[in-house]
Amino acid sequence: MKEAVSCGGVVIHKGKILLLYKNYKNRYDAWVLPKGTVEPDEEYKDTALREVAEEAGVSAQIIKYLGKSQYSFMAANEQIQKDVNWYLMKANNYYTKPQKEE
Repeated sequence: MKEAVSCGGVVIHKGKILLLYKNYKNRYDAWVLPKGTVEPDEEYKDTALREVAEEAGVSAQIIKYLGKSQYSFMAANEQIQKDVNWYLMKANNYYTKPQKEE
């Protein structure tokens, strides 16, 4: 089993939560929170902020660490055990510019 770590944000602005609509190769679609893989020598909080900025085009500040979710899935005939570290964040405004892939 391979292990993977991601970080992401529950981003709020004036009582609203930021969600991204993801359509993956027309195989599934869902509303998701922005998250992504930790890069080498990167702190978890920095990963979360970077991923929110990259995926949603949103500038935010971390309020607090929320905790970790865990799940597993199959990829290329290998089971992946994934940990996702979540941070509560506050966005500076409503403006977003999601990546086309997101």
